[in-house]
Amino acid sequence: MINLAAFKTPVFQIFSMLVSLIMLQGCGGQRDEPFDPGSLPCSSSSTSSSIIGASSTSSSSMSSATSSCGSSSSKSSSIASSSSKSSTISSSSVSSTTLDITLIGSGTQTHTAIDTTERNVQVMKNDTDFNNFSDAYANENIADQDFDNGQVILIDDGAIDGCGAHLEFLSKLSTENVGANSLKIILEYVEKPTLNPCTPSVSRPFYFYYIKSTKLLVFEDKIVQ
Repeated sequence: MINLAAFKTPVFQIFSMLVSLIMLQGCGGQRDEPFDPGSLPCSSSSTSSSIIGASSTSSSSMSSATSSCGSSSSKSSSIASSSSKSSTISSSSVSSTTLDITLIGSGTQTHTAIDTTERNVQVMKNDTDFNNFSDAYANENIADQDFDNGQVILIDDGAIDGCGAHLEFLSKLSTENVGANSLKIILEYVEKPTLNPCTPSVSRPFYFYYIKSTKLLVFEDKIVQ
């Protein structure tokens, strides 16, 4: 016959407590597999977005995702939007820059004869050079420019045979920063084919631009289709 009084002794009660503690430790041991966020009630995508968006606070992001699925989802969307905007701003600042560029004079025939017939680009950084070139090219006076804060470039298309194949400047240019003290000027041209039949004609298109920058200029031709 079982003696029930033995189960009520202090020794048995202590033994029972030890057995219970051992069983609890077995249930809370380390996992063999990495924690899977997909096992949470809320979607795994919202949790992973929060962690990627703020890697330095991944623990707190995971906790908030576990406790509140709705708030985690809205926060992750905001982070994704902010990240894409930052990429756009960064790419723009690295690849290009916006400058004050003004067309101050142009023509299709030069005022005086020019020695070379080839396409060329000239840079003027002072009044003397600017006056010499503007007098030689333009039929009318071009206003004085501020050379303390900028410079003038002359884009000369050279002598063009209207019937022959040639490059034609599109009056389009863009800029890129290539260093702390250098600026790239990209000139856009289009290829013109030989025309036959054609009435012969010769022109000399030229363009004066004022660029509000004192950086060293580097030029690049870009052929567009």
